[in-house]
Order: sequence, then C-alpha cells, then structure tokens
Amino acid sequence: MKNYVKLAIGVAAGAAVAAVHMCTGRAMQQRKFLRTVKGIMEDAVNSFK
Repeated sequence: MKNYVKLAIGVAAGAAVAAVHMCTGRAMQQRKFLRTVKGIMEDAVNSFK
C-alpha cells in the first residue's frame, strides 16, 4: 500500500506543478518542467520496484 501512496504523492506533485506551469506558461521553463515531471514519474515508478 505504501507504494500506492508514494505514487499518488508523485502524481499529485506533478499535477500541482503542471497547474502552476500553465498559469505562467513560459516556453523556456516548459522544457525544464517536463524534465522535472519525468523525474518525478521515474522516481515514483522506481519506488514500486
């Protein structure tokens, strides 16, 4: 169950960052943002293993 909690937190964090990002919507930061989300998702997936 702990893995599901970690994954939920990771997804929620990614969604929160995405929501903030859409408000700012700067192209240069978007690339950084996508890498950050990718990192969060990879961490979440790795926590499953």
